Amino acid sequence: MIDGLRGIAILGVIYTHVTVQKLTPPGWHGIDIGGFLLSPFTMFSNGGHGVPLFFLLSGFVLYLPYALGLRTMVQWKDVIAFYHRRARRLLPLYYIHIFFLATFIRVAAYPRETLKTLFLMSSFLFPFSYAWLEVCKKFNLGLWSLGVELWFCVLMPFIVWGAKKIGFRPVLLAFILLALGARFTYGMVFPSKVFWWSMNSIGGCLVDFVLGMTIAHEYATATIRTERNRWLVLGAVIILFGFLCSDLMLIRQAPVSLMEINELLVVIGFALFLYGLLFTRIKIVRFLFANWPLQLIGMMCYSLYIWHNNAITSLQPFQSPIRFLRYAFLLGTLSFLSYRYIEFGFVRDIRLLLPPWHGKPKADDQLAIVSQ
Repeated sequence: MIDGLRGIAILGVIYTHVTVQKLTPPGWHGIDIGGFLLSPFTMFSNGGHGVPLFFLLSGFVLYLPYALGLRTMVQWKDVIAFYHRRARRLLPLYYIHIFFLATFIRVAAYPRETLKTLFLMSSFLFPFSYAWLEVCKKFNLGLWSLGVELWFCVLMPFIVWGAKKIGFRPVLLAFILLALGARFTYGMVFPSKVFWWSMNSIGGCLVDFVLGMTIAHEYATATIRTERNRWLVLGAVIILFGFLCSDLMLIRQAPVSLMEINELLVVIGFALFLYGLLFTRIKIVRFLFANWPLQLIGMMCYSLYIWHNNAITSLQPFQSPIRFLRYAFLLGTLSFLSYRYIEFGFVRDIRLLLPPWHGKPKADDQLAIVSQ
């Protein structure tokens, strides 16, 4: 069901990027009730929250093998092995994509600008500066989160060591305080135009990743013994409340200054929902998040995320049903080929890269694949 959540997250992000030039905020359709605007389409207007959900799920999936004792992070050779797996999974597709863009799509008028952008993108230095991030966003809007994700992977072994020393809950609390401190500090020190950067900086988003690691720890140790379906319901309620608050902020009916707190609230809702989802036996919930097509979309989410933004600019998929079908077919085909032959070209058995049709998958084999 983790892949089902990933599928929902990537569909939300794609929808947001597709509609961002047509609706403000994307997907917003307000209904006036006694002078108070409410959106019955809040699940669509908040597709951008798929990115922090990705960070949460990434922390969960990457740490789960260590939480279950299938891998260790004790010696430096363990750290090097972890870095090697992440580089083999993320970097080939990433570098192919940015050089493809520089060659065919984003050809700058001056070669110096192209070289500057390629240096910032290939070195992953762009998350550390608002100006650098703006350059790279013009190159490809979606790639900012991959730079942040890579630095999370760099930091993960040190987070694991810290958690072993003092425990996961103190580490989580420390990073929540760090994230809030980073967001508020950036907001006070830098001009208001960098507000988005302060919200989505490495320090600001690291709490999402660490919270995912914490859920993996709690899942592996089963230390939270309250009825798990309660966490599922509580998480869903918190997510819905956070989405509605986000809508009100985007249309200036609630103070934008509360967005930092609201973003953290939504991520906590995601974490509680994820924990409940891992244990739920409610058939309709399991079907919604474990159906084959949605799981496949979730497994392909990295390739879908990499390629979807450039196809949007040329095909304009929502102008007509035919354009949308053509966009969906081309994006799906390109992403599957990218997923199979670039992301996981080293995997010989394609069945390990597809959701199981019947019964449970080979947990150890698939976990070894998805946590690469």
